[in-house]
Amino acid sequence: DRVLYINDDDDNEAKSGTSDDAVDVVTSLYFPIPRVFEDNTPNTHNMIATLYDGVALCKLINRIKSDYIDERCIHVPDAFNPFPVSDDAVRDNLQIVLSCAKSMGIQLQSYEVDEWLESNAWTQYMIELVNALARKYLDKRIGLHRCKELVRLVKNNEDADEARKLGAHEWLQRWL
Repeated sequence: DRVLYINDDDDNEAKSGTSDDAVDVVTSLYFPIPRVFEDNTPNTHNMIATLYDGVALCKLINRIKSDYIDERCIHVPDAFNPFPVSDDAVRDNLQIVLSCAKSMGIQLQSYEVDEWLESNAWTQYMIELVNALARKYLDKRIGLHRCKELVRLVKNNEDADEARKLGAHEWLQRWL
């Protein structure tokens, strides 16, 4: 019963045969996130807390575009003494995330950190950002450029150029 675990084994194979995730101790502080508590109530607090400091979002952005964010610039908790990062560090991480989202062409309601840190708007902004990053991630992973088998899902009278332009969402709908 775990969700939100990002793994790209085929993209990140190290020479030893293990993936980068296997040795990233900081990532192990965030993922996997338990979906429910033992009494089957939703684990909403841990999901929100995981995204709050921006570290997981920075790592997701680097999955979409390799080395887009220099990980030395991300304020991360100490893996062996995992206290939350300071409010200033959260603000810096969020500024990095929002700048990257804007440069990737992701349309958001606001790119102002102060607006994002308002408690009444944070959840809606975060849902919007995570959905946009998920679409970008899926588009990277699913498409004719990567999965040649999808040609079987092209409609009979469909133009080849139109089929190449389909996003991951459309391919998944056709497959289902």
